[in-house]
Amino acid sequence: MKGLTDAAGAELNVALEEAGASTDKLVRLVVSPRGHRELRIDMEHPSDRVFEREGRKVLAVDAATAELCASVTLDYKLGEFYLV
Repeated sequence: MKGLTDAAGAELNVALEEAGASTDKLVRLVVSPRGHRELRIDMEHPSDRVFEREGRKVLAVDAATAELCASVTLDYKLGEFYLV
């Protein structure tokens, strides 16, 4: 995964704050080989690729998802997250 846009990073920060997530929690992106994607609040794992925004870790991607999404960026527009 290339990264995430400022809009996506800001929205992930908002989602974590609204969920009352502690600072050791972040959002995990999981994408299946068939393209199904899921975002959920989770803990960071040692092999994760982690993205930060505004001084907080906001997104974790495991190795399999990182490989499937090697050329994409997570974006947020009109109330939805998109892989672009």
